[in-house]
Amino acid sequence: MASRKPKTRSRATAERFDSEFVQIAFDYASAAVADRKRKDHCEFVRLACRRFLDDLKRAKRRNCEFYFSEWHGHDVCDFIEKLPHVQGSWDTPTLTLEPAQIFILVNVFGFRRKSDDRRRFTRAYIEVARKNAKSTLTAGIVLYCLTCEGELGPDIVVGATTGAQADKVFKPAKQMVDRTSALRDAFALKAWARSITCGDNGGSVQPINSKSSTQDGWNPYVGVLDELHAHKDRGLFDVIRSAFGARKQPLMWMITTAGYNVRGVCYEQRTLLAKILNGAVEADHYFGIIFTIDQGDDPFDEGNWRKANPLLGAAVDLSEFRGYAIEAKASPESLGEFLTKRLNVWLNAASAWLSVDQWKKAAIEGLGWDDFHGLECTVGADLADKDDITAVVLIGQHEDGKIIVKPKFFIPAAALIRETQSDTGQSTYGVWAGHNGGPPLNEDELEGLPPLFDLDDDGKPIWDKPLKELPTEWRGDLLTTPGDFVDHNTVEMFIRWLVATQSVRKITFDQFAAAQQMASRLNEDLGSPDDPIAAVLHKSAANVTNPAKELEARVRAKDPAKHIGHDGNPVMTWMVSNAVVTRHVNGTIIPKKESPESVNKIDGVDAMINAIAPIVMVEPDTGPATLEYTGL
Repeated sequence: MASRKPKTRSRATAERFDSEFVQIAFDYASAAVADRKRKDHCEFVRLACRRFLDDLKRAKRRNCEFYFSEWHGHDVCDFIEKLPHVQGSWDTPTLTLEPAQIFILVNVFGFRRKSDDRRRFTRAYIEVARKNAKSTLTAGIVLYCLTCEGELGPDIVVGATTGAQADKVFKPAKQMVDRTSALRDAFALKAWARSITCGDNGGSVQPINSKSSTQDGWNPYVGVLDELHAHKDRGLFDVIRSAFGARKQPLMWMITTAGYNVRGVCYEQRTLLAKILNGAVEADHYFGIIFTIDQGDDPFDEGNWRKANPLLGAAVDLSEFRGYAIEAKASPESLGEFLTKRLNVWLNAASAWLSVDQWKKAAIEGLGWDDFHGLECTVGADLADKDDITAVVLIGQHEDGKIIVKPKFFIPAAALIRETQSDTGQSTYGVWAGHNGGPPLNEDELEGLPPLFDLDDDGKPIWDKPLKELPTEWRGDLLTTPGDFVDHNTVEMFIRWLVATQSVRKITFDQFAAAQQMASRLNEDLGSPDDPIAAVLHKSAANVTNPAKELEARVRAKDPAKHIGHDGNPVMTWMVSNAVVTRHVNGTIIPKKESPESVNKIDGVDAMINAIAPIVMVEPDTGPATLEYTGL
C-alpha cells in the first residue's frame, strides 16, 4: 500500500490547492492525460483522469448539480493515513497512500451534491491487478464511512463469494481497530469476532457471503463487493443494490481483478464503466477506474507492467513480478493467470467494433430534419418484437458522397417504467426519455404521441397533408409510447411523415414479421409493383457485410466528419459503443451484441446499416438483378 521507503510527493504543476492530497490527485490526473502515448497510463486511466479534470471545471458552473470540496477530499486521505499497517514489514507505522489511491479517494469523496452536500458518487468500480492493496484501501474506506460521514446507523456489509474472501477486507479493518486505541476512543468502536460496532452512531460492519437468498431485510449504508469477477450470479449484487432503501448517500464499492466470465455481473459493470468513461453514457453517480495494459502492449515488457499495477515497487514487488513473467513465458497455463491476475486482462472478451471517439468526432450540432431537404434519402428501421427499443434512422447523401444520419428511438411505457425502477432511481433510459429525476413514472399519466398529419372528420390521418415540423412531444432522444409493447402504428406514422417531407428513395426493415407487414402496407400506398419503396433485409453476413463495411470505413476514416455526420443522439452513441463484430475467413462481417442476453442494445446500429444498404447496393443496367457493392 505504500513504498517501503518514505517518499517525497512531487508536484508536477503549479500550486492550485491548499490540500496536499488534492494537489497529488490533480497532478496524477494531469500527468495521465498528458501521457498521450500511454507509456505509463492505460487508456481507461487516462479517460478517468480526463473526466476528473473536466468535472472540476463543471463543478464551478452555476448550473452544475455538484461541487468539489477540498476538505472532504483531504479528510478521507488524512484519516486513512492515520491507520496502522496490519500486514507486511514497513518503514512507517501507518499507511502511506500512493498517488493512484489518492486520486480514487479524492474523486469519490470530494465531489458533493449541491442539493444536500452529500457525496455525489454512490457507485464505485475499481479494477486493478492482484496485490495492489485493494483490500487494505477498502478496509480504510469502510472505517471512514462507519465513523466520519455523519450517517445515523451506518450499517456496512462486506460481501464476497465466500466468507474467507470477505475476511480479506473485514479482517484488516478489524485489526486496524484493535491496534488503534485513539480510533476506538474517538468513535466508541468495538471489534468483535465477526463484526465491528460504532457506539457513537449505532453503525456496524459485518462480512457476508454470496448466499444472497438469505440476505434480504438489510438497509446497508455501504455495500462492499470483493473480487466481483468471482461472483457466479448477480444475486448478492442485486440484493445489496435494492436494499439501500432510504439511505441518502449509499455507496456500492466494487473491487476486482479481471476474470474470464464475460457474461457475469462484473463484466457487465466493467462494460457500463467503459461507456461512462468514453462518453457513451452519462452517469454522474458512478465512479470507476480500470488499471490494465492496452491492446497491443507486449505483456512481457516491464515498461507496461505499471499500467496495470499502480503500486509496482511499493505493494507489488518487482522481482517477484519478474518471476511470474518467466513462468508465464514457459507455461501456457501460467500465461492465462499472468494476463488476468497480474496484468488485469479479461480473456474471452470481445472488442468494440466502432470507436466511440471517432463517432463523436462526426457529430453535427443542431442537425435538424430541414438539413435533409433536397438530399436523396433512405430510411432504415429495426422494429422491436415486444417491449424492446425500436429504431428508425434517416440517412441523406450529399453530392460529395458524405452521408448525414438522424435517428429516432421508441420504447413502450412499461419497459421504461421497469428500467427506471430497477436501479435506485438512476435510469439511463429515463434520462434519454426526459423522465429521470422526477416522481415515479405512472403509465396512466403517459399520453400517446400526437399525430404528424392533419386528420379528417373521422380522426384518421390524411397522408398527403403532413405537418411541416415535428411537434414538441416528438423531439426527445427516446420517445415513449403507452402500453406494454411498442406501438408500431406510431412508428409507421413517423416513417410515413419522413416519406412525405423528405426525398426518400428506399425504406429497409429488419426481418421481423411486423416489419414485413409494415413494408407491404407502405408499398401498397407509396410504391409501385415495378419500384417498391420498402424492402426487408435479412440479417446475415451475406446481406449486411457491404453496408456494415461502408459504415466502418466512414467512422474509421482519418477525419470521419468528412464522410459521415450525425445529430449526436446519446442513444445512438450508446448503441455504437455496444456493437461488436464477427469477422469470417471469407471477409464477411456481421455486427451483433456481445451476447444474445446482453442488455446493451444495438438496434440503432442495425437500423443505420439497413439505411445504408440501398446506397451501397445497386442493380446493374443490364444482366441479371444482382447486387453490387459500390464502396466508399
